Amino acid sequence: MTRVRSTKKTIYGLVGILLCFVLLVTGCAGGKQPAQKEKVLYVHLYMKPAGLNPISSSGQGQDRHVLNSIYNNLVRLSDKYEVVPDLCERYEVSSDAKVFTFYLPKNAKWHDGKPVTADDVVFTFNVMLNPKSGSWLVGKLSEIKGAADYKEGKTSQVAGVTKVDEYTVKVELEKPDVAFLALAIPDMYILPKHVLESVPVDQLGNAQTFRDKMVGSGPYKFVKYETDQYVEVVKNPDYWRGKPKLDRIFYKVLTTDVAVAQMEKGELDIAKVSATDASRLAALSHVQVLSVPGAGIFQMGFNLQQPYLQDKRVRQAFAYAIDREGLLKTVLQGHGRVVNSPIIGPEWAVNPNLDPYKYDPEKAKQLLREAKWDSNRKLVWIYIPGIRDRDASYPVMQQQLKEVGINVEFKPVEAAVFAKMYLAGTTDWDLASFGGGVYGAEPHVSSQYYLSWNHTPKGANGTHYANPRIDELYMQGCATPDRATRQKIYYEIASILNEDMPTVFFWANNEIWAVNKRVVGCKPPGTVHTFGWDVFDWDIAGESK
Repeated sequence: MTRVRSTKKTIYGLVGILLCFVLLVTGCAGGKQPAQKEKVLYVHLYMKPAGLNPISSSGQGQDRHVLNSIYNNLVRLSDKYEVVPDLCERYEVSSDAKVFTFYLPKNAKWHDGKPVTADDVVFTFNVMLNPKSGSWLVGKLSEIKGAADYKEGKTSQVAGVTKVDEYTVKVELEKPDVAFLALAIPDMYILPKHVLESVPVDQLGNAQTFRDKMVGSGPYKFVKYETDQYVEVVKNPDYWRGKPKLDRIFYKVLTTDVAVAQMEKGELDIAKVSATDASRLAALSHVQVLSVPGAGIFQMGFNLQQPYLQDKRVRQAFAYAIDREGLLKTVLQGHGRVVNSPIIGPEWAVNPNLDPYKYDPEKAKQLLREAKWDSNRKLVWIYIPGIRDRDASYPVMQQQLKEVGINVEFKPVEAAVFAKMYLAGTTDWDLASFGGGVYGAEPHVSSQYYLSWNHTPKGANGTHYANPRIDELYMQGCATPDRATRQKIYYEIASILNEDMPTVFFWANNEIWAVNKRVVGCKPPGTVHTFGWDVFDWDIAGESK
């Protein structure tokens, strides 16, 4: 019996030693620690991405939400519309506003570990100025020295973009432009030359090209796009400014109704919401609602390639026929302001003496009679659905236009289809509504939409408006840093566009953001275009790693 007990003790002792050894090994360095809770943020995409292509679709607000976390621009616009460094450590502007020099950090890397250098920046400018790439920035960058020769195939490189050294790039313009830094550079994502230089340039605009080669330099890495559902990104631990505070972000494609419901339940952290939902969400203890004065404009552009829309009296009739003030009060509940030109900021540049086009159906009818308008004609008005206040306004606009003799068929199209129709310079539409932009940041921002040499598909002037005086004035406005001179110039531009009415300017609506109070470091701007400019600073309060 004694021998049996001794054997049992020996076995139990060996088992105990083995368990201790297992626990010791799993608890030591090299063994897996208990899983720590990830910091995960959920952000609303108000419509599905147009393609997540930083060359061809980055003008779309929902795409920029995502791309701002994956890619860097040389500079960005802050929530106050100030130019702030992004991929560059600093920049310099010559006294004549013709030469811009950017200094890159020496420790920036692409997501595949390769260093970010001046070669990447020079490569990006050349891609963005190549019409074959499908770039939406061709017009914005066209004032760079040598851009015209390059676009026409006379040169193999843009002469005005040069590599000074491994981490310094110089950009030289044909003429002085005090607005260039704020107008063009914040929209251009820097691309990895080593990844894309082997791709034929005419394939760079395809969405799938970047789905397969989504290599950025930003604080988050692309993981996947679950089509029409969500985009997932994960933190880049090697980001040159330091490790991001969040582990993962999910950008969720949701209708407004679903987004509001998820905000209520705490399943969503940041959402762009409509005025009708603002008070409902503000009543929740875990949500703060921020109504930020808008820098963008909700407007409708006329396709001036259509002969029957070329009489400005017809276009003015639209402005008189639609009760913009009434819609602003009812649909937006006052979250915005009616505007009468595209020059809505800064305050010094805003002309206070424009025709306000007060709601006047009889005046609209009179103008249409003078223009011999055919009331039997039906116009196709394309728009991107999914933004509640705009969607709610369309039936009212349709009825008000019908009452003065204008028949409109509203045609909802997806963002990618809209971009293809509007930016292709086709005539398969008559009217197109769109919103956003950063008009309030700098008066020259509007130039890209009205310069005669910037017609689609080569530029962003989708209406195909052309006025030599407007061309002349815009060039004068960006050529001088003197504010008094610029004010006079932009006052005249606003007055001409207010009369010519190539687009009907509805309102500059506030951007309304619902933010879960657990989110810190997020400063939403007054335009969806620059949302996510501060994504590196986002964090979740009360959760530690």
